[in-house]
Amino acid sequence: MPRRMKRRPKSKPRDRAASKGKAKPNAKPNAKPNAKPNAKQRVKGRTASGAARRTTDRVGSRANPKATARTRPQVTTPSSSRRKGRSTPAAARLRKPVVKPVVKPVVTVVVRPVNQPFVPLTGAADVRTVIRTIASAPPPRPATVSMPFAQARLAPRPPVRSGKDAPSPPTMPMRALGRHAHAVSILGLGGGHLVRASQAEAMRTVHEALDKGVTLFETGPRYGEGRAERWLGLALQGAARGRATVCLQQHAPQRDYKTAMAELDGSLARLKTDHADIWMISEVIYDNDPEWIYAHGALDAALEARDQGKVRFIGFSGHKSPHIMLKLLAKGHDWDVVGMPLNPLDAHFRSFERQALPELVRRGIAVMGLKPFAGGVLSQSRLVKPDDVLRYALSLPVSSVVV
Repeated sequence: MPRRMKRRPKSKPRDRAASKGKAKPNAKPNAKPNAKPNAKQRVKGRTASGAARRTTDRVGSRANPKATARTRPQVTTPSSSRRKGRSTPAAARLRKPVVKPVVKPVVTVVVRPVNQPFVPLTGAADVRTVIRTIASAPPPRPATVSMPFAQARLAPRPPVRSGKDAPSPPTMPMRALGRHAHAVSILGLGGGHLVRASQAEAMRTVHEALDKGVTLFETGPRYGEGRAERWLGLALQGAARGRATVCLQQHAPQRDYKTAMAELDGSLARLKTDHADIWMISEVIYDNDPEWIYAHGALDAALEARDQGKVRFIGFSGHKSPHIMLKLLAKGHDWDVVGMPLNPLDAHFRSFERQALPELVRRGIAVMGLKPFAGGVLSQSRLVKPDDVLRYALSLPVSSVVV
C-alpha cells in the first residue's frame, strides 16, 4: 500500500492587534517591531544579525553572556544620503566607481582628397620635398573647401600627365611684396630648418630651392648662433645672390638702437654681403613692445639702416596676439612687411587671419605667412596633409609663406 503523507496542522491565525505592541525577544529597545532591516544592516543580501550569528556570538546572548560588541568601522556616506537620513548600502560602498571616459573635441578638416601619401615634415629633406611639390604643380585656380572653423579657398592639384602631352615643369609662382614692385616667390625657406642638418645638406637644400624657383630666404642671428646665416651666405655666392631675397630678423631683446645695429652688422658679415632685402623686428609678443620699439631706438635703427642702403624694406613679426600687432600699427609708421602665423588652426584662438590680416591688406603692407604647420603640430598629428596646409595658407592674401 502506498505510504500516506501526514498533513501539517493549520497554523493559528496571528492576532495582529494583540501582537502590535509586543516586541520580539532580543530586539533593540527602541527598534520598531516587524520592521524590515534597513540598508545599513544589509550585507550581501543578509541582515546584520544573521551575519553576526554565523561569525561571532551575539552580544548578551545566553550562549555567551560575557560577549562584547565589536566596533564596526565608520563608512562615510555621500552628502546627499546623510541629508536625506539614509545610508549607502555596503555593497554599493564596496563597488568600484564607474569612470566615464573624457571625450576631447577633435578638430576635423574636410579637404579635397589628394592622391599623395602623407609625408611628415621633420627636417631639411622634407622641406625639399614640399618645395618640389609646389614647384612641379602650382595651383591653377582656387576652389572653395568647407571647414568647420573657417571657409578656405584651396587650389586642387591638376591631374598628372605623362608622355608627349606632358607640359614642361612650370616655375615657382611669384607675388608682389605688398604695395611695392618687388616680387618674391610664394614659398620661402626658413633658416630654422637649416641648423637641424649638416652644412652640406643645408647648402644642398638652398641650391635645390633656388633651382625650383624659391627666391625668399629667411634667417636670423639666433638660428644656431649664426650658423644659419653663415651657411646661407656660402650657398648664395655669385649669381645666386642676385636672384635671392634675404629676410633678416632683428632679435634685440631691449629693442634698443645699439644692439640692433650691432646685430645687423654681424649678420651682414656672416652672410658675406653688404645689404639685406628685408629687416624685421622679431617676436613682437609683449604688451610694451610697441612703446619700446619707438622709445628705445629699434625703429630708428631700422630707418637709419634703410637710409644707408643696408636694408631695402623694414617690418616686424608677431607670434602671440594680434592685438599687440594692431597696437604697433596704430602708432602710425608705414611698415613694408609684417610676418605672422597663418595656418588652419589660427581661427580658434587669437586669430591673426580674422583680426590683423584685413588691416594689413587695407594698408597695402606685405604679409609673410609664418608657421603654416603650427610648429610641426599639424604634420605630426596627421590631421591634414602638408600640401593641403600650404594651399590653405597660400589661398590667403599673402606675399609668401615661409616653411
